Amino acid sequence: MDWVQAAPDFAADGSSRDIYVLNASLADWQVVLDDLRRTGTALRYFKSGVRTALPDRAEQIFDPGASGMQTMSLPVGDIVVHCHFFRIDEIEFDLNPSDVHGASQLEALVGFMRRLGELTGKCVVLTRENLKDSVILRYQPDAQTP
Repeated sequence: MDWVQAAPDFAADGSSRDIYVLNASLADWQVVLDDLRRTGTALRYFKSGVRTALPDRAEQIFDPGASGMQTMSLPVGDIVVHCHFFRIDEIEFDLNPSDVHGASQLEALVGFMRRLGELTGKCVVLTRENLKDSVILRYQPDAQTP
């Protein structure tokens, strides 16, 4: 996707953009978390607003006995994406659309989506906030194009 074509989708409008890995599993979460750790990504994990170490196992995050909101943020090029551990069957990140203001940010975002898709073997979509049917970009691993 070319920046001129994509730019209107990243105009600031008071909402975020969401990245979803659809039909995810606990194993998908584990693969993604392991990759983020292995690649040395400067991720920040928070539990109840307090920065702490990312648990080793994804099931620790989703343990019904775990209390407090858990989030993670990490850089993707010049963009910061935020992960929300809402559901096991959906890996979700969000970002501020105004952070994507040129071709290099778009390229980093597409690369991140591709990485998620290749790690999980699942479809990855970028959408308007909370609108899974309002797809801006899609990466389908078997199609090899976002």
